[in-house]
This record gives sequence, C-alpha cells and structure tokens, in this order.
Amino acid sequence: MNIRFNYLYRDAANYKQFGSVVVHPSEDSTLEKLDLYLKKHLIQEEFFVPSNLGIPNLQASPYDPFLDLEWHQYEYLEWTDDESEVVGFWKRVVEKGGVKTGWS
Repeated sequence: MNIRFNYLYRDAANYKQFGSVVVHPSEDSTLEKLDLYLKKHLIQEEFFVPSNLGIPNLQASPYDPFLDLEWHQYEYLEWTDDESEVVGFWKRVVEKGGVKTGWS
C-alpha cells in the first residue's frame, strides 16, 4: 500500500484548490507516525512550498505574487492502493519541508 498526501492552496481571497499525490511510505510506519514526522518538518507544522517537495503547485491563474503566497497547506494522509507518483518525497520533506521561499 501507498500513501495519499492531501494538500491545498489558499489564495489571498481565501479561494481553495485541493490536490493530492501518492507517495511510497517509509518502512514500518503508521499514518499517525508519518503525520507527526511530516508536521515536524513543515513550516508551522502545516505549510510548505510544493516545488521543495517535488509535487505539483496548485495555484491557478491569475496569480498575484504581491498578494498570494506560494505556500501550500498540508491536510492529511490516507492509505491507497494507487501507484506512487513521487520519488524521494520523504527525503525532500526532511531536507526542504520547512524551507521558506518567496513572500513570507
């Protein structure tokens, strides 16, 4: 089984766009352990820049860099039988999950 990482983008007007990617789990992990591990490495335990994790950016146009952050928000993890879409996700979480870029 793999894990679906669910996340969202919220623009300056509070419009939300939802997305998810399927990643391979760490060995012998539960969703609860991975959730805590993930939060430990994100900005304020929930925010991240998708390009840092190698996942799609959910921002739709028009994008105003003076109003809209590039930060996205982590929602939750869930088990799935779908194939993994992202290689090296957990390594990137540790290396770049809490790295702030752009407007902050």
